[in-house]
This record gives sequence, structure tokens and C-alpha cells, in this order.
Amino acid sequence: MTWGFSLLGALLLLFPGFCAWLGLRNGARTDYLSPVPDKPNSTYTLFVVLLGALFAHTLGAGLFALQDAYCSIEPCFHVSADPDVYKAILLHDQALARSSSGIALALLFFILLGCLTGWFFERVARSNALANVVRPEIQGWVRAIAEGAADPNKVVTAFVLTKTGNDGLFAAYEGVVQQLTLDEDQTVVMIALVGVDRFLVEIADRNMRRLETETRPMPLMQIAKGEIANVAFDIIDLGGLVE
Repeated sequence: MTWGFSLLGALLLLFPGFCAWLGLRNGARTDYLSPVPDKPNSTYTLFVVLLGALFAHTLGAGLFALQDAYCSIEPCFHVSADPDVYKAILLHDQALARSSSGIALALLFFILLGCLTGWFFERVARSNALANVVRPEIQGWVRAIAEGAADPNKVVTAFVLTKTGNDGLFAAYEGVVQQLTLDEDQTVVMIALVGVDRFLVEIADRNMRRLETETRPMPLMQIAKGEIANVAFDIIDLGGLVE
């Protein structure tokens, strides 16, 4: 495989876009909700990468334009090759590639541009105003859970009915939601509870009855999708209880 200038240029141009995608993923991660995994061949992921790359290179080209404007007015430090990497790529000018220091500075420029882009998109992902756009996993029924978990005056609890049971008796758990993981269909893949009460649920004649057990609460429990039969959530307003 030959690593030519075109391949290297393509990788460098896309690098800020991947940094933007990574920034959105990190920004979408919260203490209670994990980001939904991207679907294979996701057009949303491709859009984020391309949008991030275009945004970053528009910013980078703008910085070089400001440099040219400044140097046309004030004296600047002259170098053997034009440091504008975009001119070198578009004009196929290899003067920058003949200088080892020029190559190092160009690579450093793209690294810094990618880091800046990733930082910016992470801040965007954490913005409440743009959460609906950059965090599709909190749409639909998850919105109420997300808002309740983010409110310090509210607590989100979950009632989890498992598939473990016999003769109409099934194990169930109830506790405060600490972590929630969803798939692309917004189905609960994993749920972690704290302060967990465990009990039995009797299902017979189309009726469901809770049977308490003599057990102490568990501090932490994680339940995976394979064991979950159903999940019910409740949002408790602590402010209303205090009043």
C-alpha cells in the first residue's frame, strides 16, 4: 500500500470530524444514561463526521485568512514556505512537504484543530438547549426520565420484574435508578439500581400481587436485558414531599 499525499490529506481532513463525533459521544454520556450505540452504516454518524470536519476546516481557513490580513498591515515573521496547509492541499503545492519543520507544524495544526473541535462539540452535547438535536437517545419516553434524573429535587425509581420464577412467582426489584442503558429502539438493555428492595410477584388469574420477603435492602444491583421481563419507572418529587 502506497501512502501518497492524497491519502494522507484525506485522513488529516477527516480527523477533526472524528474528533467532533467523539466529543458528542463524551458529551452525551451522563451519570445515569449511557449513549445509544451507533447503528452500522449510520447516516447520523457520517453526518456528524462531515459536519465536524467542515466546521473545523472553515475555522482553520478563517485563521489563516486573518493571518494574511494581519501580515498585509503589520510586519510578520517570514518562513521559507507558506504555512497555509489548505493552499498546499488545494494547489498541490509541495513546498511545505519539502520542509521537515513545515510537515511537523502542519500535523500539529491538524491535531490542535481536532482537539479544539472535539472540545467544542462536547460542550454542545452538554447544552440543554441543543440536547434534542445532538442527543436523540433522550427523545420519547426517556425525556421524562432524563429530566427527572437531572433535577436535584427529584428521584427516579424503577420497578423491575424479572424472568426468574416458578409456579407463577417471579423475582422483582425496586430501587433508585443509578445507570440506564438503552439500545437503538429505546429498549432497556441494562439498569443499575441503588437501595434495592427485593420481593416476589405472584401472577395468577390475570392478577398481580406483591409478596414481601424478609430480606435487607441491597446497596447496588445491575440487571441485564436477558433477565428483564418488564420495567416501570416512577419520578418522585422530593420538594413536594418536604412541603
